[in-house]
Amino acid sequence: MERRFSVEFVFDKQLYHEFGYLYMKRRKFWAVFLWLTIATMVACVVNTAGGEYGVTVLLVIAVFYYFYWLFADRLVGWGTRRNMNKRTEALPRRLTFTEESIFSEYSEGSSTTFYGAIMDVMEGDDLFALYLSRASAIPVPKNAFREGSVDDFRAFITEKVGPVRRVKSSKRRLVLGILLGVAFVASMVGAAFLRDYLDTKLARYGDAPYSIQLPGEFEQYADEDYYFSAWCDGVYVYAFSETQEVLQSYGAYGLDTPMDYAENFAVIYGIEEPNYQTLGNGTVCMSYTENFDGETIYYCDAVVLSGDTFWLTEFYCLEEQSAEYAPQFLTWAATIRIDD
Repeated sequence: MERRFSVEFVFDKQLYHEFGYLYMKRRKFWAVFLWLTIATMVACVVNTAGGEYGVTVLLVIAVFYYFYWLFADRLVGWGTRRNMNKRTEALPRRLTFTEESIFSEYSEGSSTTFYGAIMDVMEGDDLFALYLSRASAIPVPKNAFREGSVDDFRAFITEKVGPVRRVKSSKRRLVLGILLGVAFVASMVGAAFLRDYLDTKLARYGDAPYSIQLPGEFEQYADEDYYFSAWCDGVYVYAFSETQEVLQSYGAYGLDTPMDYAENFAVIYGIEEPNYQTLGNGTVCMSYTENFDGETIYYCDAVVLSGDTFWLTEFYCLEEQSAEYAPQFLTWAATIRIDD
C-alpha cells in the first residue's frame, strides 16, 4: 500500500473544542438554538415592555438557550475529552492514509476504514472530521501531518469521499453571540424604560361628565358609593358629586366656591389642620393625614365646581408614600374635567 499521508496525534484542548463545534454544526443544533434564543429574547422584551407576567421565567429560558448556543461546542468538546481521557485506547495514535483505506493505530491494536464508509467530511480551522455515522468521526488535526500537506489532503479526501464542507470559524459565532447579548440587554433596558414611561404617562379615565388623567397603570373599578374609583400599587382615587340642592338639604348654605366647600367638608368630618392649595384651573386641593387601623393615611381632596354641582376627588396613600405621590396628586388634580 502506497502511503499518501501520515498523521501523528497531538490532540489538545482547542482541538476537542473544534471537534465539538463541528459536531454541533453538522447536527444543525446551532440554527435551532439560535432561533430558540432569539424567540425567547423577543418574548422577554415584549413582555417586559407590556408589563405581562412570566418575564422571569422567559428570562431564565432565554439565558439558558443563549449560553447553551454560545458554549455547547465547548461542552461537547469537554465531554469528548473527558471520555477519551478515560479511554485513551479509543484515540488513534497514528493515521495512515493510502489509496485504498485509512489505517488507524491505537495504543492497543489497530483498525482499517475504507473510504466508502465515510458519510461526510467537515473542515474547521484546526481539523478535519471524517464522519462514519451521525455522532462518530475520525478527527484529523491539521497540525499533526507528518507526511503530506493540509491542502493536498483536502484535495485527496475530496477525490475519495466527496466535497469537504468548510465550516466558518467559531470565533465569528462568539462575536455574533456577544453582539446578540449586548443587543438583548439593551433591548431589555429599553423595554423597561418604555414600560415605566407607559406606566407614568397620563391617560384619561372616567365616564362623562367626569374624567381625570392618571398614569396608565391605574385600574378603574366599579364602586356603587362613588361616581369614579381607581387604584394602583396602594394608591386610591375616588370621586363623588353633590349639588347645591343636596347640600342645602343638609343645612349647608352659602357654599359658592370650591374653597367654601372644602372648608365646610373639613368642619363636617373633623379634619384637623388641613393644608389648602388653589391650582391654576381653580381646583382647590386640601391635604391632611389621619390614622386608620394603626396606619397613617395621607389624603389630598380636590374640589371642582361645575354649574351648581361640587365634585370632590379624593386621592390617598400611606404617609410613607406621600413624598412620592403628594406632588403627583396635585398634577392629577389639575387634569380633572367636568363636561357640561
